[in-house]
Amino acid sequence: MVGKTISTMIVPLVLAFFVGLFTLLWKALVPNVGQGEYVRAMSFGGIVIYSAVIQKLVSNYASVSVEGTNYARHDTGIEFDSDGHTSLMIGSIFYAVTYGLIGPAILLIMYYRGMKARKGALKSYYFGFLVKGYDKVRYTPPP
Repeated sequence: MVGKTISTMIVPLVLAFFVGLFTLLWKALVPNVGQGEYVRAMSFGGIVIYSAVIQKLVSNYASVSVEGTNYARHDTGIEFDSDGHTSLMIGSIFYAVTYGLIGPAILLIMYYRGMKARKGALKSYYFGFLVKGYDKVRYTPPP
């Protein structure tokens, strides 16, 4: 499994690393920043590249014919139905399931825990101003 597939698999990991690095830097400068910002940034970044990564990995199951030889559509350095292609398909489906299902599930759990930790008005009206407009009295927690 070399070439384009490995590059595709590395992109979300690089994204997670740099979002974490920038969140730590931000936390050093602004103490109120925490896990919520990381979850929101990873959710946004993951959604932006989600369909491209899954589509590229699943395209390894299709072939393209060049002068009578079939190659994997995304990673054309690997012949279709060879031993290298079998390991490529296994790695692609494992990564697609991990990134496509387990990653979003972890982000949802982290988001749920963050929302569960909020109390009172902050919990129920966190994004309420988008629908109802901003009224300082409504969204200010009681002392």
